[in-house]
Amino acid sequence: MPDVLLPALGRLGPGARIGWDPKAEIGHRLIGAVPVQSGGWIVFAAPWFSGAPLADRGAVLSMVAMAAGIALASILIIRWITRPLRRLADAADAIGRDVRANPVPADGPTEVRHAAVAFNAMQERIRRLVDDRTEALAAMSHDLRTPLARMRLRAGFLPEGEERARMEADIAEMEQMVGRTLDYLREGRDAEPVAATDLAAILQTLASDAADAGADAAYEGPARVVLPLRRLAAKRALSNLVENAVRHGSGPVRLVARQESGRVIVEVSDQGGGIAEADRGRALAPFVPLDASRGGGGCGLGLAIAARFAEASGGALTLLDGANGRGLVVRLTLPAEAT
Repeated sequence: MPDVLLPALGRLGPGARIGWDPKAEIGHRLIGAVPVQSGGWIVFAAPWFSGAPLADRGAVLSMVAMAAGIALASILIIRWITRPLRRLADAADAIGRDVRANPVPADGPTEVRHAAVAFNAMQERIRRLVDDRTEALAAMSHDLRTPLARMRLRAGFLPEGEERARMEADIAEMEQMVGRTLDYLREGRDAEPVAATDLAAILQTLASDAADAGADAAYEGPARVVLPLRRLAAKRALSNLVENAVRHGSGPVRLVARQESGRVIVEVSDQGGGIAEADRGRALAPFVPLDASRGGGGCGLGLAIAARFAEASGGALTLLDGANGRGLVVRLTLPAEAT
């Protein structure tokens, strides 16, 4: 027995025995037994490296290297399996914003490939269904423009008076409804590219136009706020927000823009009656006018168009109470970088 084991033998107590077999398997080269007072022995075996031959240490290092290799291979295999699943999850999230998102690559394990193929087929069916419904509604809305134009022409031949003014107002409202419907159906379907857009310039123009029309509207914010956007879609959405504030609220109407932590926040506020918190979810739904809460008519598409633009741009649209609980604040949050 090596001399280095003698102190350990003393600590085990009287009657203990320790043996050392350098030819035994690793893990069993140190064996021992300790007597039990009730009779019998407790036998143990353990590895012991201090003073062991260099070959034993090399074997241990070989086992450690093998374990590290197995762990690395396991990580690579798990990543190979989970990467297609992660892509599938990302595609399922993206299809809610754009049914024309790129199809999922059909690679990876067999089950994942089958799931990707089925997902791509489902996405194509949803896309065809949405296209069919959208084209039907767009065609119907577009065809309404012709009889509306004839009605406007005939109204022009009527004598000046209250009846003619009412008819022209009704025609103008119907034309606005048709235009809003086409804008809503067009949102996210046009091929307008994303480009660097000065959001502050758009807000300043809208505020100036509203002020020229007699509204108490003004822009507050930096002179330039440039971010990647679909410019026409952004102008359409923001124009709806300003028009809603002027038409359904009351002055002063303020357009505010600011940048914070990688986001651009635009707020359009008014001092009107606001929208009750219980009705805000419905206010963002299409074709749901809230006449009682905001006053006036409308087809219920202004906020829906803006919300759809925000979602397609990777942002969000929220409705908040105005200062001191009066009026409405429509907050549009957009990423400062392309998504």
